[in-house]
Amino acid sequence: MTRRKYSNIEREALAVVFGATTFRQYLLGRKFIFETDHQPLVKLLGCTDGVPYLVSPRLKKWKLALAAYDYSIKHIPGRQNPFADFMSRQPGPGAPCSDEVADEQVLFIESEVINADTVATETQRDPILKTVWHHVLNGWPETIDQTLQPYFAKRWELSVSDNILLWNDRVIVPESLREFLLNDLHYEHTGVVRMKRLARRYMWWPRIDRDLEQVCAQCPECQAEARLPAKEFGSWSWPTGPWQRLHIDYAGPFMGKMFLVIVDSYSRFLDIVPMDRATSATTIAALRRVFALFGLPHHIVSDNGSQFTSEEFQSFLHKNGIRHTCSAPGHPATNGLAERYVGVFKSKLKAMGTQGDLHATLQRFLLSHRTTPSANNKSPAEMLMMRQPCTRFDTLKQTAKPSVDSYERNMNKTPEFQPGDAVFTLNFGSYGSKWVPGRIVSVISPVNYQVQVQDALWKRHRNQLRARSVPLSEFVREDVAEAPPKSTHQAPSSSADTGPSVSSTGTVSSSSPTTAEKQPSSQSTVSPTPTTMTIPTDSESESRMPTPSTPGQNTSTTRSGRQVVIPERYRTQAK
Repeated sequence: MTRRKYSNIEREALAVVFGATTFRQYLLGRKFIFETDHQPLVKLLGCTDGVPYLVSPRLKKWKLALAAYDYSIKHIPGRQNPFADFMSRQPGPGAPCSDEVADEQVLFIESEVINADTVATETQRDPILKTVWHHVLNGWPETIDQTLQPYFAKRWELSVSDNILLWNDRVIVPESLREFLLNDLHYEHTGVVRMKRLARRYMWWPRIDRDLEQVCAQCPECQAEARLPAKEFGSWSWPTGPWQRLHIDYAGPFMGKMFLVIVDSYSRFLDIVPMDRATSATTIAALRRVFALFGLPHHIVSDNGSQFTSEEFQSFLHKNGIRHTCSAPGHPATNGLAERYVGVFKSKLKAMGTQGDLHATLQRFLLSHRTTPSANNKSPAEMLMMRQPCTRFDTLKQTAKPSVDSYERNMNKTPEFQPGDAVFTLNFGSYGSKWVPGRIVSVISPVNYQVQVQDALWKRHRNQLRARSVPLSEFVREDVAEAPPKSTHQAPSSSADTGPSVSSTGTVSSSSPTTAEKQPSSQSTVSPTPTTMTIPTDSESESRMPTPSTPGQNTSTTRSGRQVVIPERYRTQAK
C-alpha cells in the first residue's frame, strides 16, 4: 500500500533494484547492462560520482544496494522496450482484491432545513412576535412597549401569511431560530457583505446587520484569512527648514557600483555618492563628507538594511545627536521619498548613457537636478543654500530671483491605535496564519506601532494592523514562522538624543550610545564601549550657529539694511 505513493522516478528505480535482487545469483561477478526507457535513471544510478545531495534517502539506499554489482545503465526509447512494457501492463488473473476497490466519498450532506411550518410554530411560541402578530391583525395601540418599537416603526409594511409575520416579502425570524440561521449564512465564510446581501432577500429581525457583523468578527477562520485593510496614505510632517530630515537609501548594484542616495525632504536637494561596497563603514564615511558640506541634520529616515541598523551606524548617529527612523518591514512607502529618487536616478542615467566617464555623467545629472526650478519656482539648491548656482545657461541672460513661496502647514496625524488595544497583525512568515493576534505595546509614530505577539515584539505599520474583537482564547492558534528577536524594534526617539559633548579641542565624546535597531531576523544587541570621535570644529560650529530667537536680539543692521548676527565676543561692546 505504501508503494502506491511513490513518485514515478522511485517506481522506475524500484524496478531496477527488483530485477537485480531477483537474479542476484546470475548477476554477481558478471558485467551486465540495464536497459530502461526512463532517462533520469541513467544519471541517477549510472553515475560514478555518487548520488546528488538532494536525492531522497530511499534512492540513496537503493544506490548503495546496487553498488555490489558491476553494471551500466543504457537509455532506450519506450517502443524498443516491448517486453518490460507488456509485463507491466498485462492484467493479472482473478478478481481485484478488496483494497483496489474505489473508495466511496461523500461530497455533500444536506443539513437540517427550517421550513415554513417551523417558522410558524416558533412564531406562536415567541412572546414578542406573538404580540406583534396580534397587533398586525387587530390594529396597533397608541402606546406600546419599548421591545415592540422596531416593529412599530415598520407597522405599515408588516403582514401575516400562513401564521408567519412578513416585512414586505422577508420573513421575520423568531428569536429561537436566529442563531441557527446565522450559522447557516456563515457556513461558507463568504464575508459580511455577501451575508447581508443574501439575508436581505429572505429574512429580517431587529439588528440583523449587527448580528451578522459580530458573527464574522468572532470567526477565527475569517480573521486569519482576511484581506489587508484599506491603505491609508499618510505623509510626513513638513519640516520647518532645509536639511532637517534626510531620506537615505542604496541603489544598486547598478552599472557595477552601489550608490548612496540622500534626499532633503524640505528642498528635495539630491546627493548621490558612488561606492564599491555598501557597508556601515563606507556609509558613515560618505555621510561625514556630506555633513561637512551642509551640516548635521536633525532626523534621518532609512529602510532596515544592515548598513543602517548596525551598531556602528547607530553609534555614529547618537554621537552626532541625529534621530533615526527605520521603515516598517514590508512597507517601503515610509521611505518613499528616497525610493522615488532611486528610480529617477536610474532612469536618467540610463537615458544619458555612460559611454564616457560615469563620474562626469553623474555630476552633470546632479547639477541639472539641483538647479531646475520646482513647482514653487525655486530650485532645490536655492531652497537649501538660499542662492541659485550658476549654470551654462546663465551666460544668456541674468534672471531675477523670484520670491520664496509659502508652504503648507505641518501635517500631523492622531494615532488610530493606543497602547493596550487588541489587534490582528500581518504575519510575514511562511507558516501559520496570515493574521495573528497581538496587542499594541507602544506608539512609535502616528502610523508605526510596536505589537506584542506571544513573547516577541513586532514593528508594524498602520496598514498592516486590524482591530481585533476575537477573544484570544477562542482563536485557533497556529505556529508562527516569523520569529523576531525579543529586543524591541523601536527607533531611537528624539527625546533620547542628548547630542554630543564637544570639548575645546573639537572632540565629541559619548558614554551611552544607542542600541542598534534590529531587523526581525537579527540577533540580540551588544552595547558598545564608550568611544570618542574627532570632527572639525571651525566650519561646523559656524554652520550650526543658532539663530537669534527674538528679532533684534544679538543682531545689528548694516548700512545696506541687512540683518547680521553679532559675534559673541563683540556683543558686550555692542550693548
